[in-house]
Amino acid sequence: MPSGAGLFVEDRQDLAAELLSRGRRHSVDHSRTCGMAYQSPAADLRFVADARPDDLEGWLREERPGERRRGAAESEHADPRLSASEALEDLSRLVSATEKLHKNAQISARWVGFDQRVHLARPGCEIAHDVRRSRRVRLQVVLTRRGRAACAVGEAVLRSDSDENLDKQLDLLAGEVAARVEIRLTAEAPIPGERRVVFAPGVGGVLFHEIVGHALEADTIVGGASWLSGGSTEAFRGSPHVTVVDDPRRGRAAWRLDDEGQPARAVPLFREGRVCGWLHDRASARRSGTQPTGHGRRASFRDPVRPRMGCTFLTAGRCDPSEALGGIEEGIYVRRMEAASTDTRTGHAEFRVTDADRIRHGRLAAPLTPHVMEVSAQAALSSVDRVANDLAFDTCVGSCLHHGQPLSVTVGAPTFRIGLVRVVG
Repeated sequence: MPSGAGLFVEDRQDLAAELLSRGRRHSVDHSRTCGMAYQSPAADLRFVADARPDDLEGWLREERPGERRRGAAESEHADPRLSASEALEDLSRLVSATEKLHKNAQISARWVGFDQRVHLARPGCEIAHDVRRSRRVRLQVVLTRRGRAACAVGEAVLRSDSDENLDKQLDLLAGEVAARVEIRLTAEAPIPGERRVVFAPGVGGVLFHEIVGHALEADTIVGGASWLSGGSTEAFRGSPHVTVVDDPRRGRAAWRLDDEGQPARAVPLFREGRVCGWLHDRASARRSGTQPTGHGRRASFRDPVRPRMGCTFLTAGRCDPSEALGGIEEGIYVRRMEAASTDTRTGHAEFRVTDADRIRHGRLAAPLTPHVMEVSAQAALSSVDRVANDLAFDTCVGSCLHHGQPLSVTVGAPTFRIGLVRVVG
């Protein structure tokens, strides 16, 4: 293989299943992707699905392989790594456990999983391989009572090693969501305006994913599309309580090697409020005169590699979680955010808050209806004044979209507090 070339071989399965309590209606989407990509020394990307040995030989001679053949999703032989029947069984257990708590509620449960196996080769290196997988469930309960309706949602990452442990996980999720939907029947609209905000453990990690992680993906910075591009990287000074790390080896969908065969490693992005690192693939590292960090990923063998986040989190602080509420006369305690958008050039971000509580006089008060929260990256990172010792990671069913490529990622954070953000009703 010529110097500077790279080979990526992928075999991936995706399974999504959904079950509704009413009528026990269900749906299943099971697909498989299999193919090979060759990156030439000139950075030309070539790929083929269901590759044959002569395709590989042609790439090694730097000849273009034949036309694309039948995709792996159409293959006659399925590899049973993901089981639709087991997924539906998990969902049936979850829905049944929830129905015992709320018989008349509308219940929907979703199971999402993938299993990806990759082989990677570069000149002068042994062929390496990695396995990435994830299994998650999402439960939504809608309850109507006396003319009022409420919705609550929860997720869990399935890591059970026995049916007994799995049942405990599903029962715990059912109990948490059932209890929360009951409370949310009394939700009131938030008062628009500037508010202090406290994030529940795990939940606030998405804030740092959006305003820090995306801003420090190296292709964004090198392209001048980050609010931290140029002199801002050295000049900006945030709160000394803010230390942010990205470690792809942690969380759901973790990877040991990236899609260029580089070992994944933890990269500090902010240390005590100052920028201290970027996320690199091989190309961005070469342009920046540094080393890749193991963050080069692609959505599939058909896509080019780009620097991507893996598991971005705010590190734990020293205070007790209860201290984050102290001194707040009027604020918001965020329990769940389901959507976010960020302008990486300005650092302006918007988050859809779907579950939160009002904070009054340092205590949690009434639950709030869904609303939008607007954040300025510079203001948010400068105003973090409480970081607790209860670091947790998210369990959501979703993915990050960057340059049109979806990728499963993880975020994390302890309970923390930031200064004024704008709440839009």
